[in-house]
Amino acid sequence: LDDMRRVIDHLEEGWGRLADAATVRVVEMADYAAQRQQLGSGMPADAAALLNSAWLTGPESRVAKRLMQGHQVNRDTLRDLRASLAIAEGRAPDGLEDAPEGDARRRIRHLLQRAWTLLQSGESGRALALCEECLAIDVDSRAAYVMAGRVSLKARRPGRALAYFDSAIERLYDQPEAHLWRAAALGRLKRPDEAIAAAKLCSVQAPQDSRPLKLISSLYAKQGDWSLSGYYGQLSEVAVEQAATERSDPIPVILPDVDASAIAEFLRADQFGQRFDVETLQRPPAGRVAADDPVIVVSGLPRSGTSLMMQMLDAGGMFALTDGVRAADPSNPRGYFEYEKSLRLYEDNRWLAEARNRAVKIVAPLFPLLPQGENYRVVLMRRDIEEVIRS
Repeated sequence: LDDMRRVIDHLEEGWGRLADAATVRVVEMADYAAQRQQLGSGMPADAAALLNSAWLTGPESRVAKRLMQGHQVNRDTLRDLRASLAIAEGRAPDGLEDAPEGDARRRIRHLLQRAWTLLQSGESGRALALCEECLAIDVDSRAAYVMAGRVSLKARRPGRALAYFDSAIERLYDQPEAHLWRAAALGRLKRPDEAIAAAKLCSVQAPQDSRPLKLISSLYAKQGDWSLSGYYGQLSEVAVEQAATERSDPIPVILPDVDASAIAEFLRADQFGQRFDVETLQRPPAGRVAADDPVIVVSGLPRSGTSLMMQMLDAGGMFALTDGVRAADPSNPRGYFEYEKSLRLYEDNRWLAEARNRAVKIVAPLFPLLPQGENYRVVLMRRDIEEVIRS
């Protein structure tokens, strides 16, 4: 808290100095404009009148206005920081009663800050009213829906909370925070399977966050599945340790000594890269498998031809990695060539070694979970969207 207080004081002091410097510069520009006006007309002019009228229409005015705007104290940020500090210290925050007029985003942010403050103090009714006020300003405010859901959860109304979280996710699917709280609401509603699925989705979208892993562990424990509960509990501990390590051990920036003259000589002698060793460039980086052991990844929209491509690759000798769990049907009589493990990359990706020199279907949203160290060749199927819909 002492560090936070020092940061806030430093920001306030620094912004104050910049604002003072900008004010001095603007006054200097106003004086210059007044003098120019006097010289141009050949007649004496009142400096105050020029300051308030003539110079404001000149080219200097645009620069001055930008200068003042760029160096204003960010009072909203300071107010929010001081409110957070007060709550952490157990005090009632000051300056949160009057919401700013004008900009809707500023007003919503201010109201949500007040709602969060009231939520911390247990005043759920007033907090929810502020969230509804935000939604009256902007019905698509995702932050307002999430905050309203959190308030409803605190008020022990998980059904209403779930509706708020669903509304937030409808407006933007990639919201790990909304999925996390949605999982909590589903857990309160005694729907553990759906809660686990929502928490896993949050973990996919925010893989470094330990909270969804802890929630999954507790949900499995309530179901009596101690094996999976322990597994996800260990994963959450690893995530916490990794986060602590990243905070305590930042990556050092090492700038090597550079001989500028040697670089210049190299560029003059090798304008077209004659010295580049092609074999060296083609060699895979250390720790990666040889380039002749690629993993062929087939991906694309549903009904875009991914199964057909897998059939073609398999028939051509690039054997498909498939388990046959999804059986052929009238829509795809030759089979789907899917691999069940590919749908759980967020849990286990060690099986990718099995896919070397083979083809495997993987949906594109899971690409970020593919481990480094493999050589991938991606076949992305493209098909006219109208044909996809008709199919």
